[in-house]
Amino acid sequence: MEDPVIINGPAGALEGRLHLPPNATSKIVFSHPHPDFGGDMDTPTVRLTCHHLNRLGHATLRYNFRGVGGSAGTYDRGKGERDDLKAAVRFMEEVSPLPPLIVMGYSFGSWVSWRAIGEIETAEKLALISPPFGVRGFRYEPRVRTLPTLALIGELDQFCNPETFHQHMRVLAPEAEREVLGGVDHFWLGSEKRLAERLDAFIKREDR
Repeated sequence: MEDPVIINGPAGALEGRLHLPPNATSKIVFSHPHPDFGGDMDTPTVRLTCHHLNRLGHATLRYNFRGVGGSAGTYDRGKGERDDLKAAVRFMEEVSPLPPLIVMGYSFGSWVSWRAIGEIETAEKLALISPPFGVRGFRYEPRVRTLPTLALIGELDQFCNPETFHQHMRVLAPEAEREVLGGVDHFWLGSEKRLAERLDAFIKREDR
């Protein structure tokens, strides 16, 4: 069962939901999609994927960026949100110090995760779900830290087609594992369990 938590964020309190299964094999900090388009920690892709990951034995923390829901502050075009993610990671490390840390983000959250990962030294793996490569305004700078990375997109994604996805990933992280899942669009409706199982396999692979 998830517990409501309050995270000490740089712009004020951030609200979150934490689930710590007994003997968790990893801990995950999961960032949500774009606040300007209704994205929050209760977006089905975030909420349901976290629930499935909990059943697979992973601890999860999902949280609202600044200005979303009950979180303090205002939208900061990714800059402040990067600091929010780092605050969420610090919180997760304090409440669950043992299992390895996985940073995950969906859509806008994947962009924030990409931008922040170089400053999150404790992260062992990175998962990018539906990165918005096809949307103007999202600048992806070269990575400053290489770590095992998985990038996933649906073949029917409305904001980034598979060709654009592969082109970007080949430049940004040529060693990363990347996959286009058939029959899935940007919103993963009804495919959250499938997504969680793919993420679970990535997390548990020792060579990744």
